[in-house]
Amino acid sequence: MSRQFDSDSTKFSVTLPSDETLSTLILCIKGAGHRYIVDLMDSGLSNVLRSYTIDHDGDLVFPYLKEGSYCIRITSDDNGNSMVDTGDVLKKLQPEKVLFFKFEDGTDKLAITPGAEITQDIDINSVFEL
Repeated sequence: MSRQFDSDSTKFSVTLPSDETLSTLILCIKGAGHRYIVDLMDSGLSNVLRSYTIDHDGDLVFPYLKEGSYCIRITSDDNGNSMVDTGDVLKKLQPEKVLFFKFEDGTDKLAITPGAEITQDIDINSVFEL
């Protein structure tokens, strides 16, 4: 879908993907005994695309995803500040545990195809081996 916008001196056009090509990822979280940060990241691990902070079981919905490869990063938010903390040597604080979810094929990357709706079960206890 392409739309054109005009102003007094500038004309520009924006192209948006159609709903038929966008996908949805649903993560069904189980075993969330305390606070966690769940991030959807690009396959290069350089950008957090969407993020949820959770403290109980439930479904996390990531709509409007383009075709591509994505990763799920899960952080045990031990101090409850909704940030990934790296620790502090002087205060003798350990960093929060950060893990990437491994999919059924053994990799940490999920390929999303156009127009797909993917549901993935995640047992937090299995991910962190609690």
